[in-house]
Amino acid sequence: QGNQPLEPTIVDGVKEFQLTTSVIRWNILPDVQVGAYAYNEQVPGPLIRVTAGDQVRINVTNQLPELTSVHWHGLVLPNEMDGAAGVTQPPIMPGETFTYEFTVPDTPGTYFYHTHFEGDRQQPLGLYGAFIIDGAEQEALAYDQEYIVQLGEWRVTDGQTYPAMELDGMLPNYFTINGKAFPSTDTIRMKVGETLLVRFIGTGQFIHPMHIHGGPFTIVATDGN
Repeated sequence: QGNQPLEPTIVDGVKEFQLTTSVIRWNILPDVQVGAYAYNEQVPGPLIRVTAGDQVRINVTNQLPELTSVHWHGLVLPNEMDGAAGVTQPPIMPGETFTYEFTVPDTPGTYFYHTHFEGDRQQPLGLYGAFIIDGAEQEALAYDQEYIVQLGEWRVTDGQTYPAMELDGMLPNYFTINGKAFPSTDTIRMKVGETLLVRFIGTGQFIHPMHIHGGPFTIVATDGN
């Protein structure tokens, strides 16, 4: 199961997280397995949840057979921590570790992290994860349950996995929510009168109009905050 909470270690008041990229086999259905790029051997990568103003340090170790980097999507950070390989930092070499360190912006909301090296290939193969910032503004929302939806697409042909993209022969034949295709997706169980906060993250390469069937919903934030 992907999107598992990643617990930090507190080092001199800094929340320190460990991320490792690697190649794994991942079941999007019980009988459909893909070759995936993953953070901490899960798709999506682990959930990083912090509070506005936190000091964080994220150590990224690259166990892929190629270069990579990590971009913190939607966060305004010092340029050298932005993670754009070849622009704001050298890419992380196989077997090496790069440390991202920053103060979490005071912009509570929904964000995500993802590769920023050949992103049109590495990201659809699984290198993405949710980054949630909590704070006073977010706590003002009253809800009983919360669910994060990370959308992805895959191309599986003759047992081979390809990053889905808008090219002839490369269109997706599987769609995933949090790394699983229907009917292996989660079921959300609620009681009458409860309120659900849904965080939609478009982690794939395609546009997905999203609809919650059977009832209306209100958009309370877009693009993070």
